[in-house]
Amino acid sequence: MHHHPNQSDTFTPWHKEPWVWFIITILLVTFTWGAITLTVALNNRDTVVVDDYYKVGKVINEDLSRENRAVEWDVSVLISVDDLTGEVRAKVSGNLPERPEVLRLRFSSPVFKSNDRDIMLRLTPSGDYIGNLTSSVDGRYYVQLETLDEQIPEQAYQTGWRLNDELVLEPGTPVTLSAAPPLSGSEQ
Repeated sequence: MHHHPNQSDTFTPWHKEPWVWFIITILLVTFTWGAITLTVALNNRDTVVVDDYYKVGKVINEDLSRENRAVEWDVSVLISVDDLTGEVRAKVSGNLPERPEVLRLRFSSPVFKSNDRDIMLRLTPSGDYIGNLTSSVDGRYYVQLETLDEQIPEQAYQTGWRLNDELVLEPGTPVTLSAAPPLSGSEQ
């Protein structure tokens, strides 16, 4: 029996088949979306939390020794910012055994890392600490003032103090940081 080709037996080239293009489209969209997602993920990484942690064996512990010393020494600080010059002045009070030459003041924005500011404050003959801001800070910030102590590996800080608070900063309005007992692990 001889078979005669008719219209139903003709082959169409692959590039004229709609299902081929449907599958190719799915693959292209998937790879494109994956590349976009990877690019966004690499360019917008989460920032690392700044806090005092140390590792003992395989356990990571939070070190609250500096906060506890601030409570023990009743440390309080009045911080004022001159909006015109950018001068930051900190008046430290409390039962401190000594006054360090330098303190670190950190303003951490809860929303935008680009708004974070670190300022080194130097002790003046008047007993105040002074530093300069290169740009203004206003709005809600996590404010941290700390001594520059080295953490001993696998141990807590042996010296120094640190104050932390969440404050709303307004131009021309001084703010106060006071020592408060840190929360224990069960209260957090």
